[in-house]
Amino acid sequence: MLQPKTSFRKNGRIPSWGIMGVTIALCVLMSLAGSPAWATDVFTISSSSQVYEAFKDHGTERFEAKTGAKVQTDVMTSEEALARLVNGFSDMAAIAERLDAGLKRQGYVEIPVCTDEIALLTHVQTTVKNITKDQLQGIFSGDITNWNQLGGPDKPLVVIVPSENSAAFRNFERMVMEGRPMSWDVMVSKSTMAEDIIRRIPWSLTFVAQGATRGKPQGAKVLQVNGIGPGDEGYPYVQTYSLVTKGKPEGYAKVFIDLVFTDSVANHLKSLGMKPIAP
Repeated sequence: MLQPKTSFRKNGRIPSWGIMGVTIALCVLMSLAGSPAWATDVFTISSSSQVYEAFKDHGTERFEAKTGAKVQTDVMTSEEALARLVNGFSDMAAIAERLDAGLKRQGYVEIPVCTDEIALLTHVQTTVKNITKDQLQGIFSGDITNWNQLGGPDKPLVVIVPSENSAAFRNFERMVMEGRPMSWDVMVSKSTMAEDIIRRIPWSLTFVAQGATRGKPQGAKVLQVNGIGPGDEGYPYVQTYSLVTKGKPEGYAKVFIDLVFTDSVANHLKSLGMKPIAP
């Protein structure tokens, strides 16, 4: 049986030691696999799972038609995506948290694309519709473990979270927990997996990017916090999706970024409840 765990962090930025750890692992993989075969006609993007779920391959066909190059997208955590960019495994990173100041000083460029709200998602049979911010902190700190503490039935509350290395986890920890240690029952490797599991486990609860929940099969619903939810004015839990390049974008990277800021992509983002950011 999985035991609750706790974790501590000071902010929502990707720490330099985290990048170093992933860097070492990537170097080991390189030595085992040999030199990668680079091809000038392939534009490689390492993407956060949250960002990929939002964009999918939207705009890829237009990029390929315009350049003749193919787009290869590898999905992982934001931390891993940045590490791959730093180590030359990809041409661009797509991340769901703000770029660390240390990487900016090294010449990496952050291009914010849109904002997306973090939704509190629960199984569809849950009868509770609204909780307070204090109750939200109590749930994810382990102080609240039963739905009857929230005005619901006497059912154990199953808390599911994405990996500690994911941007979703760090953003939630920074914006919601405000320094309180987190506790959970189940941890999954990707933030998008938490959403899928919620639909299968009654009385469970997690947090996800609201844009990724649009158009998905029934089986889950969103809880309000202090009477407001994603899409409502004043909803406080908002994260930023950005593209990152090593140095000023040029070549394929510039073409791709220019396409991201077209009306077509902006309308797609709006259809998912996200807010495009002007270039």
